[in-house]
Amino acid sequence: MNNLRNAVKNTFFIELPLKKGNWDMQIIKRENPIIERERNVRLTAQLKMFVVFLSCFQIFFLSGYIFPVSHVHAADEKSISHDKNSSPSPGVHKDKANTIRDELELISGYAEDIFDLAKADRWKKASKKLLILERGEKNLINTANGFAGDNLSALTKSSSDLERAINTKNRQEAMTAANKITAITALLAKPFKQRVPTNVMLLGFYGRELVIWSEMKNTNKLSAIVSKMHLTWQTLMPLLLAEGGSKDVKKFGEIMKRLEAAKIPEEYGRLAISVLDEVDNLEKVFTQKSSRTE
Repeated sequence: MNNLRNAVKNTFFIELPLKKGNWDMQIIKRENPIIERERNVRLTAQLKMFVVFLSCFQIFFLSGYIFPVSHVHAADEKSISHDKNSSPSPGVHKDKANTIRDELELISGYAEDIFDLAKADRWKKASKKLLILERGEKNLINTANGFAGDNLSALTKSSSDLERAINTKNRQEAMTAANKITAITALLAKPFKQRVPTNVMLLGFYGRELVIWSEMKNTNKLSAIVSKMHLTWQTLMPLLLAEGGSKDVKKFGEIMKRLEAAKIPEEYGRLAISVLDEVDNLEKVFTQKSSRTE
């Protein structure tokens, strides 16, 4: 029987060479029940291989390219969870989901303000902003009711680090903790109907990272941040173009080119300001649409 099957297969079943990156086998065949069973077995096996490949790729991509790598001044994988528990349960009411989203946006906004205030050594105003941030954090925890526990724990830890840095007037640590909060809130907001895509928020995070590391004059870290920014930017561009942001794509693309050509910390520092200014414009592309639809 096997010999007969092989003979039939050789007669009616021709496999063309696989193209690189193409998981679909190109088949030329005539109608035959034996051949059809052979084809289904092959396609099922390929499908399983493809699913495994996607899973591995997603883990690799998230752990090293979209979200910051583990280092002392980044929102690292040890404190930010990407597991399935980050997704809201199906029973989360739309109003509750929107409330969580709004709280996360407020917390992120206050963290950005504190970053700027700490950078300017304006500690009294930074302390006042921190009180509002912590109040929003408590509201979020009460509303979330156990949602994304690991990331909420990371958020509360970062706010504690921020409070300690502000009390001791540790400028660099305050900037670092505040910026880390913006990355955590961006991740927490992903399962909800965000007004601004996560990658826009991440570009802002990376821009502030450039500020921190340019002051530390660490060119290697700065270069690594730009590499991550490039991949984040490539993913964001189609979304901007779909919203009619072609001018913004062109402008930010020019900034990226200059960042990739930068050689010294001072260059990175100057361009970091341009990044943060333009991220504000990228946010407007999406928030203006949200205000029209909500």
